[in-house]
Amino acid sequence: MWHLKGHSICVHDLDIAADFFGHLIGLGKAKPSGENSLIFSSERSYFQLVQPTLALRLDGPDILAPTAHRHVAIEIANLEQLKQGLENLAAPYVVQADIASAEAAICTMMPCRNMVIFSEINAEAIMPDAAEWEIHHVNLQVADVRRSTDFLKSCAGLQEGQWRAPEGKGDFSIDPADLSIFPIGDFNGGLHIIKPDPGFAKRNNFAHNPSIGGHPAIEVSDLMGVKSRLENAGVEVSDAGTYAMAGMHQIYCLDPTGNMIEVNQRVR
Repeated sequence: MWHLKGHSICVHDLDIAADFFGHLIGLGKAKPSGENSLIFSSERSYFQLVQPTLALRLDGPDILAPTAHRHVAIEIANLEQLKQGLENLAAPYVVQADIASAEAAICTMMPCRNMVIFSEINAEAIMPDAAEWEIHHVNLQVADVRRSTDFLKSCAGLQEGQWRAPEGKGDFSIDPADLSIFPIGDFNGGLHIIKPDPGFAKRNNFAHNPSIGGHPAIEVSDLMGVKSRLENAGVEVSDAGTYAMAGMHQIYCLDPTGNMIEVNQRVR
């Protein structure tokens, strides 16, 4: 039992980013969440924007600001079990306060150098069936898919699944050596672990390459409305259709900082 709680990205200007995600993507109004940070919240997820400080310090977290503030947040059943698994692998970790709830959380770095913050899931909390938006998945770029997959299986107890591709799948590999999934639900939500594929965009006739750099995917209830707002604002959009995940219509764009963003919607 686990839940994809949220995702954080770095941006160059909080006001510009807040307008892009709040208005164009449709996440609503952001709230302050600490120094140089804003957070969007739905019933199921949070999405955080962080403007890294320009100050270079010799101690403290800000020395790693460009990478340390980009993370994926996951809720799992047992933090003590995770801690034991990390110690068995001699993997470094830090116990800190969770961003969204101020409860205990464990921060660690995957072998691919992606940061993950684990907190303990509230088994009694009732998760709503639907929300206006939620983080559908987070795509993590890795050099060695199997190494990162094994790390999450052994430390966090996550169960690897099988990729559910649609009929007429796009031109990309779903070999477990190139692409792995830790699924939530039946629509390929969860964590995607992918090896970068430089020819991905060209082969699929996209303006964007979703296999490079990693990205969050935000599920919305009106994808065409998001696409229309983006295009009217002059944002380049790759409309991928239902090409990668069975039952999911996907579009890609870059935010004003240059972060890859996916927006998707379930189709019947």
